Amino acid sequence: MFVIGWLLTLPLWIVPGLSLILPLLLMAWYNRRTFAYDALSMHATTAEWKSSARKPSGRCSCSA
Repeated sequence: MFVIGWLLTLPLWIVPGLSLILPLLLMAWYNRRTFAYDALSMHATTAEWKSSARKPSGRCSCSA
């Protein structure tokens, strides 16, 4: 998904200012997804891990 987003926004990088903002936004999105998975893998119980694997969206839905 990250590479697809990067390729789709590549033509927008010629616009002044967007070449600084777009990579930041893409990396923030990628890091949020990666760190959520990392936190879930370290702190989730077996039941939480199984329930998150059944969700098709791929989002981490942990309850505090």
